[in-house]
Parts: sequence; C-alpha cells; structure tokens
Amino acid sequence: MTSTDIRERLLRRRWEILGSVHGLTSDREPAESGAPEGFAQILELDSLDVLFRIDLESRRELNQINNALERMDSGNYGRCRHCGGTIGIARLRASPCAETCAVCDRDG
Repeated sequence: MTSTDIRERLLRRRWEILGSVHGLTSDREPAESGAPEGFAQILELDSLDVLFRIDLESRRELNQINNALERMDSGNYGRCRHCGGTIGIARLRASPCAETCAVCDRDG
C-alpha cells in the first residue's frame, strides 16, 4: 500500500461520512480526485450544517481524516508530531490518521 492508496482510502472514508449526512451513496463511480460525483456540492454546504448532522464519533473521524490529508499536502504525513521521527508504514496502513510513532504512542 502506497501513500496514494492511503490518500484514496482517506478520501473514500470522508466521502462515506459526508455522503451519509446528505443521503448520497458511496457506490457511485469516483472522480479522478477520489470523490464520487456530488462531493463538491457537499463541500460547498455550510460546514456547521454538516457537523450538526453527524454524530460525535463521525465528527472526530472526519477531523482526523482532514488533518491527515493536510499533513499529506504539507509533506508532514508519516512524521510523529511528538518526536519528529518516522511513523512506520505498517502503523499507517492500520491507522492512516496516526499522528505519532509507536514509541511515542506507547509512552504518551
């Protein structure tokens, strides 16, 4: 699994969360951006409206996904937020939103 695969996985999960809020299904063919048709319309909606319509756990997951995508875009994905070391690929495969390496997670 490459970082592109992980990105696609995160985008699909984000679509599942946001799509469920708006009654859209995730079985549509994804666009090149990794999001199904209609996704841009969801993003244009007031974000507060979206947040009020999803449960707390989904909000937390959506926030983690967005943070992981931001780290990918900035080139910081796979770096521990505590020690700056590398987060192992096995850890990222298991938990694509991981922000800490296994050592810092264990010690934290």
